[in-house]
Amino acid sequence: AITPSTLADIFKELEDMGAENISLVTPSHLTAYLLRAFEIYKPKIPVVYNTSSYEKVDTLQRIDPYIDIYLPDMKFYSPALSKRYLGKEDYFDVASEAVRFMANAKPLVMTDEGKMLSGCIVRHLVMPLCVSDSKSILKWFSRELPQNTYLSLMSQYTPFGKIEGFPELSRPVTAREYDAVVQTAFDLGIKNLFLQERDSSG
Repeated sequence: AITPSTLADIFKELEDMGAENISLVTPSHLTAYLLRAFEIYKPKIPVVYNTSSYEKVDTLQRIDPYIDIYLPDMKFYSPALSKRYLGKEDYFDVASEAVRFMANAKPLVMTDEGKMLSGCIVRHLVMPLCVSDSKSILKWFSRELPQNTYLSLMSQYTPFGKIEGFPELSRPVTAREYDAVVQTAFDLGIKNLFLQERDSSG
């Protein structure tokens, strides 16, 4: 068990050790505790909010004063796909509002070396047989979010775990699938773009 006071001490210890950021992973259920820790000590290095994006905007609004960089996923556009893989048919409806808030909350600030100090990077994992869904997400991204929002297109899907009921997930994405999504990003004029090498899978 970690108290808010102890967590504040951990933030400071990591900072003193040379950490470049404090990354909070899937933290929304701990918001009340995090707020108490940040009231004790706000790190001088960037605080990253790393999330699946299935978030309530009012939760994000509460913790936003202590966050520098948002790192949200945008998993699926299709209600059928999100129901199949996440058990949440309303994933896009909820996540799109959350990501829109995150993308508009922080100005983009970069060092001369290209290190982000403030901003938003939306991650999208390309999945097998989901190219059309990925394209829909990219179209939404280019239409709805500020131009200084970064997009990370990931090719790293690796078959893992209990997927016997999902035969389509028994393989990584193909080069053709990933390249089709990347080309769509180029066609849409998305410039702030991170791409992955094919060997990221595995």
